[in-house]
Amino acid sequence: MACEDYQRKGRCLMEISSLRHPKENLYRIISFIPTVLLLPLIIITGPLLILYVLVFALFGWLAQQWAMAYVMGHCVQLSDKQFPELNKIAQDVAKELRLKEIPAVFIMESSEVNAFALRFVHKRYVFLTGTVMDIMLAAGRYDEIRFIIGHEFAHHALGHTSPWLNLAILPAQFIPFLGGAYSRACELSADRVAFVLGNYSMDAVHALANLATGSRHLASRVDLDVFAAQEYKVPAFFGFLTNLYATHPRLTVRILELKSFTPQSSFGSYQQQAQAAAAAVPTGAVPPALPSFDGATYQEVKFGNACYRGEMLDGKCHGKGRMEWDNGTVYEGEFQNDKMHGLGRMTWSNGAKQEGRFADGSYVGPGGN
Repeated sequence: MACEDYQRKGRCLMEISSLRHPKENLYRIISFIPTVLLLPLIIITGPLLILYVLVFALFGWLAQQWAMAYVMGHCVQLSDKQFPELNKIAQDVAKELRLKEIPAVFIMESSEVNAFALRFVHKRYVFLTGTVMDIMLAAGRYDEIRFIIGHEFAHHALGHTSPWLNLAILPAQFIPFLGGAYSRACELSADRVAFVLGNYSMDAVHALANLATGSRHLASRVDLDVFAAQEYKVPAFFGFLTNLYATHPRLTVRILELKSFTPQSSFGSYQQQAQAAAAAVPTGAVPPALPSFDGATYQEVKFGNACYRGEMLDGKCHGKGRMEWDNGTVYEGEFQNDKMHGLGRMTWSNGAKQEGRFADGSYVGPGGN
């Protein structure tokens, strides 16, 4: 996908809190329990706690200054004048995640195929290694770049990098295995957000193959289904042992998790299913029609796995209306000849939203001309 084509493609605003992995919610609650149990001791040692927080804040500031002394002199920061096409992707992702502050994104020299998010007190950063960028840029895969940036930005948007949250659950980090389990769950949540940013596209998820191969020549040739199936060949007991202290899930697990997150346990997108349903011609009894503008009539028609309420013309969804599918996905807006066409809003069953202009059943971008 060419960069300019990629930038024209519409994306959705989303309520990302609904995309948290269930394990993250569980482990976060468990992580607060040690802090709650220690609360009486914390209250008794109030002055000492205040000193501890001040020292923590000071350490965070010193760490930031120390890191920036290196980063500003050795890494390249994205900007309107520095790799503008990549900076545009970062700005778009930040807007869709409703981040008030766009994290500073740096390209750093490293032989590792990696990316990571950091936060020092109130400043947010994302680092992308030149190696991982080379793999994706060599193939012109800007959708994969968006997935990687979306994943790292999601850590900030979901609060994973919050120093105050991490301070609050610090006692839990001393409990064997709990810290690793919480970290792995956070990675799965960030994957979900990046996946939705890519409209549930397997092409975007292919970014994980880059991490697996580290090869610009082989990464694009990886069959994700075959690779993910390797998870079933992992020895159960030793797979469990190697996972105990890991901060990230195995890549095969991450792909399988995203595969199960899509409708009907496949990599097909909600959008494709919604478009297919919207393109179907309604059948069945039609209730009495009510007069409306432009010759259309207001009707309610049930068909397949969806129900349409709105204006119709010559037996087709035409004008303003609402389409609701059995899985909870809802489109509200304008229709033309049985297809979503015009201004509208799609709300997926998981809470993600896509709002703007549709054409011939597909989302094409923000509203307006």
